[in-house]
Amino acid sequence: MTNGQAPESRPGARKRRIAALLAVACLALAGGAVAIIVGMMKSSPAYRVSEEFIRRNDEIRALVGGEMKFGLVPRGSINPGAEEANAEFDIRVRGPAGRTDVKVFSHTAGREWKVLSASYRDRDGSVKTILPRAVGADPVLAEHMVRAYRYYREENFPAAIAEYTRVVEADPHNSAAYYWRGVSLAKSGADDRAIADLQRSIALDARRVEAYEYLDWLLARRGQWSAIAGYWSALLELEPGNARACYQRAAARWRAGDRAGALEDARRACRLGLQDGCRAVRRFK
Repeated sequence: MTNGQAPESRPGARKRRIAALLAVACLALAGGAVAIIVGMMKSSPAYRVSEEFIRRNDEIRALVGGEMKFGLVPRGSINPGAEEANAEFDIRVRGPAGRTDVKVFSHTAGREWKVLSASYRDRDGSVKTILPRAVGADPVLAEHMVRAYRYYREENFPAAIAEYTRVVEADPHNSAAYYWRGVSLAKSGADDRAIADLQRSIALDARRVEAYEYLDWLLARRGQWSAIAGYWSALLELEPGNARACYQRAAARWRAGDRAGALEDARRACRLGLQDGCRAVRRFK
């Protein structure tokens, strides 16, 4: 016996239909939010650097093949900070010869992201560590570098300093190890030793921009503006088109009282396309 209403027009059926529509709408909104977050992550400089590192790595190319494809939804995070930022991604990689999962750690102390280390799972199930060639190919030193950075991320700076010290004792020309030991020393409050390590890092690799950035920050706390400007001048001799170096030298010159030089540098940074430089021009006039 019925009440004369069609089944789909009964109050209970309408409620169920509305609930189903709301559930679909919520799922669509959630899916859209996830897509936006994933899109933002994959378009970030940190992720792009990580993916390019994987593409260029000979070991991973040999494992999966040259035509690499990457998972749609990488896992990971980008952790910004006042002076530096870190990122960590777990990326699924596949190709005609196989597939693997790659974990990539990257860092920036200015505007340029750099890969610090990565690891992937080999065919036999073992985890292999890979480092940028600039860090060094010695597997023992590579392990010390990876362990040191793990301590650094855990804010165990004495342990990190000890590991980086082992690296520089075995490889006195390792600019990256001097840089990271310098940063770890600065985090520990040993500014004098940190400055010496950063200076050594620059002497070994005059294009290591992050060392200039951190040295700038340490010397600024001491008000050594002319010294800061001198370091950026040295980099600009090597890279005249480095807009960030122009901007940083402009800021140092301004604090040192060289207003004309600061304005000139700010205009140069602006012409090179750096918006911070354009804003500095307006401030310095």
